[in-house]
Amino acid sequence: MGKENSNSKKEIKQKYCFKLFVAGKDPNSQKASEVLKSFCQTYITDQYKLEIIDVYENYQTAIENKITAVPTLIVQSSNINTTIIGSLDSPESLAKTLSLI
Repeated sequence: MGKENSNSKKEIKQKYCFKLFVAGKDPNSQKASEVLKSFCQTYITDQYKLEIIDVYENYQTAIENKITAVPTLIVQSSNINTTIIGSLDSPESLAKTLSLI
């Protein structure tokens, strides 16, 4: 019988809700969107809801969520309720921030 690889991804049982606030075609916003989509596809397939909100088009939602800078990512799950402000470096760094690896 083989041993389980200790470097394998943690088993994800919870559902994540992401709200990413971006500013149109701004390069940092575009990168954050790409990194978040890659993260979701790699680490939490079918275990997430993703909403990307352009503050230029939907400023009222930004105001309701008290967004003061973009990109801003709001993460909610059964045990996480956090906000990440600024560009997202990589899918791996986001996974570490959310304690998934």
